[in-house]
Amino acid sequence: MKIVKIVLIGVVVLIALLVAVGFLLPEKTHVERVAYIEVEPKVVYGFVSNFREFNKWSPWAKIDENTEFRFEGAEQGLGAVMYWSSEHSEVGRGRQEIIDAHPDRKVRVLLDFGSKGQAVTSYTIDKLEEGTHITWAFDTEHGDNIVSRYFGLLMDSMVGSKYEQGLKNLKRLAESQPPLAAPDVKTEEVSYTVGEASFNGYLAYDSQSDNGAAVLLVHDIWGANESIRKRAEMLAELGFTVFAVDMYGKGDQLINYDGLLELSKGVLANVDQNKDHLSAAIDVVKNYRKVTLKQFAAMGYGMGGSVLLDLINSDIGLDAAVSLYGHPSISITVDKIRTSYLVLNAAQDDSVTQEHLNVLFKYMDAAGIDYEFKDYPGVKRGFADPQSDQYAEKYNAPVAYNANADKDSWRMVRTFLARVLR
Repeated sequence: MKIVKIVLIGVVVLIALLVAVGFLLPEKTHVERVAYIEVEPKVVYGFVSNFREFNKWSPWAKIDENTEFRFEGAEQGLGAVMYWSSEHSEVGRGRQEIIDAHPDRKVRVLLDFGSKGQAVTSYTIDKLEEGTHITWAFDTEHGDNIVSRYFGLLMDSMVGSKYEQGLKNLKRLAESQPPLAAPDVKTEEVSYTVGEASFNGYLAYDSQSDNGAAVLLVHDIWGANESIRKRAEMLAELGFTVFAVDMYGKGDQLINYDGLLELSKGVLANVDQNKDHLSAAIDVVKNYRKVTLKQFAAMGYGMGGSVLLDLINSDIGLDAAVSLYGHPSISITVDKIRTSYLVLNAAQDDSVTQEHLNVLFKYMDAAGIDYEFKDYPGVKRGFADPQSDQYAEKYNAPVAYNANADKDSWRMVRTFLARVLR
């Protein structure tokens, strides 16, 4: 009996010790592996953001050829879902969903193993020299689960080797692909009418792309200048059909700042006319391009951003709208809106008060609008127009170019349009 008692005490002490040590173990487990792949980030992103492509290089895909797969949601990027089921112990069953996607930069995936818990895996993509540096990482939280914490100690040896093999597979597959064709951007001047007025727009598109999405560009107070045309070409390089509209008309020229202010006030004062103008622009693009356009977005700078914010409650068939340093209205009405909005604000724009922003947020929330907002501290309006500093010097206009804000806002625009225009 004494021996049994001693053994029991020993077991209790051992369990207590294991529990005590367990609470000292890390609450989280992180595993990562890296690789360098001699292709453009866009190619790598295509393989890690599409589950059908994922199975071409996944280290688990070949373990059991009888594994059953089911796909839901988006084909690529945010919202893509894959279910898998296998009798093999190394594969098992579960679900993964892309919960965050930044084109050519990063993908985060939620892994759901049912009763075995959840984890997040991520792919961070960086352009390096002539190729791509990719980091494949696995993160899971154990909380107060002592068994899970001990299990976490084995995770690197269990998952790390699979990640190494997977990255080798990905490298071999990606580098075997034919080189990406450079965008072949075509541009054209397009005359069009709205009512009885004549306008001159600028169309840009990649002749090699059949992307079913178009973007309308709405210019700032300065008119459809070279900056707007350059941005149209940048969007076209992403595969969109882009139409830079002309809100002033053929007869209006850049004469002086006061004249431009009057022209812009005239545009902003007539919301119904702006609605008709953008609706007409959509028809122009539909009739002009020889591809089927299924989704439409609009993107406005300054005055153009204000035009789009004033049209929040007008259903003109837009799936997405982007306002860069636009002026929010304080008289928005509420309705159910299907247009998703990205609002990028210049915090040093004195014409946009906190009251304007509060009203905007209030009514967007009330209308159930899918929207994103970002404020750029210490940045003036015009931050995405390289010509802003010239306007500031010539007209003493309250604008200034900011390279960092321009770069970050362009990143946000690309990510937003990729999410909404799937």
